[in-house]
Amino acid sequence: MKKIYIYVFFGIILLVISVCLGFYIFKISQFDDPQEQEIEEIAVKEIKEEPTEKIEQQKVENEVITTSGEEKKVSPNAALILKKYYKGCKHTTKSYVEIPKELVNLTEKEVNEFYKDWTVVSFAPNEIVLQKEVEGSCNEHYALRERDGYVAIYNIDERGLETLKEMTQISTEYLPESDVEKLKEGIKVYGKENLNAAIEDYE
Repeated sequence: MKKIYIYVFFGIILLVISVCLGFYIFKISQFDDPQEQEIEEIAVKEIKEEPTEKIEQQKVENEVITTSGEEKKVSPNAALILKKYYKGCKHTTKSYVEIPKELVNLTEKEVNEFYKDWTVVSFAPNEIVLQKEVEGSCNEHYALRERDGYVAIYNIDERGLETLKEMTQISTEYLPESDVEKLKEGIKVYGKENLNAAIEDYE
């Protein structure tokens, strides 16, 4: 009988130990941090995605380099501005010219070769400015004078000689005496804009 009790006692002890061990193992597994598992998954994801992102970034950089390396070319709708600096009077005239077909799609270097006597001041697909120096004086020197009771416009050449350009319909009869005296002496004007403004003052 005593042996049976001993066996039963040891059996109970083993059962208790087994239950405690199982409970302990269960608790340990529960204490595994789920955040660590999530961090590991994110890290794996980043490792997988990183090469793709680098490839895309490299493509963008290559596209930027290619675009910036492209040469500017003349647009069919570009404005061509020609500037002439006259050594005689030290004036610069500016004129707008329709873009020649030969210039369309040319680069700055090619435009410079096309206009060998000119210097490219500025170059953009929509606007080109060329300039050159010339001898003598420009043809935008004028004089306003009284002639036969009307205001007359004269051109002045580089030697200072005056040539009648145009007779206006502005009568000096109704102008102030001071203006008439100035017109008799001659009023010199430079530039077409200034000429038009001076004529408007007498109209």
